Amino acid sequence: MSAPLRLPIGLHDDVPAADYHRDPAESPSLSSSVAKIILAATPLHAWTAHPRLNPAYQAETDPKFDRGSVAHELILGRGAGYEVVEAEDWRSKAAKEARDDARSRGFVPILGHHALASWAMARSVVKRMRDIPDLAPLLGPSETCLANGLAERVMIWRDIGGALCRAMIDFHGPAPTAIWDIKTTGALLDDETRARQIVNLGHDVQAAFYLRGLSQLMPDLAGRFRWRWIVVEDSPPFEVRVIEPLAELLEIGDRKAALAIEKWRRCVETGLWPGYPPHVTRIGMPAWASERWLERERTDPDADAMVLLNHPVSTRAPELLGPY
Repeated sequence: MSAPLRLPIGLHDDVPAADYHRDPAESPSLSSSVAKIILAATPLHAWTAHPRLNPAYQAETDPKFDRGSVAHELILGRGAGYEVVEAEDWRSKAAKEARDDARSRGFVPILGHHALASWAMARSVVKRMRDIPDLAPLLGPSETCLANGLAERVMIWRDIGGALCRAMIDFHGPAPTAIWDIKTTGALLDDETRARQIVNLGHDVQAAFYLRGLSQLMPDLAGRFRWRWIVVEDSPPFEVRVIEPLAELLEIGDRKAALAIEKWRRCVETGLWPGYPPHVTRIGMPAWASERWLERERTDPDADAMVLLNHPVSTRAPELLGPY
């Protein structure tokens, strides 16, 4: 077995995706996906999800992401490769064997009708780029692929606070300040849903995290980078939107990224990766849920006659309640 790839701080092209996901930095580095885990869960969860820290780490494969993965590869013109399996689904023995064989060789297996959907997604992206005059420089002659830039550029940098970080830019160019990130989705593309998805899925953290890396590696362009998402539906009509975050979104995203990076730095420095605190946690009603229910009571004619519990639920601290 060959030695694992190790890369110094800097921008690197032509790094295989498999090597990137195994973490090619000189020592274990923080990615935006692990940063999101630190924020959403605990450092212990982040340690568990890291290929260089967890000896039992295994990359997850889920067929539901294959259609998007193949579309992503078509749009960027770069990826690990895929193999089309002509079957209706994965239930037959032959289909399962073909799927497992493709994965064992590092390819993404995809059913024939799903591959057609991936091609439709990629074509929709290029068509939408052609419809927006300012984005025409992104395109070449291909009907499915972006051009005039560098796809899957790997960044490795030492963040402001000292933590070693890494990221893979989907597409960089044609201007050195133009950064593009491809997202496939089964959700709607309206403004409200997109804003909710950006926050719920941590896309704001990812954008800010990447911009921190670019600012460290290309300091002469710091503050001038333009981050844009190209979001495409994964089912008909395969609609596409190009979305640019406003300053407030990136500012809050940067605060989130900075906190995740500091938590990572502290854990790496101490060697301690805590999980949830070992005590009973008391959880109350979220403000939005409480207001929603009170509004229901205000409008429900039967609420005036409802009978509430005739003694209050204790709100005393647990230590005052005595043993179980």
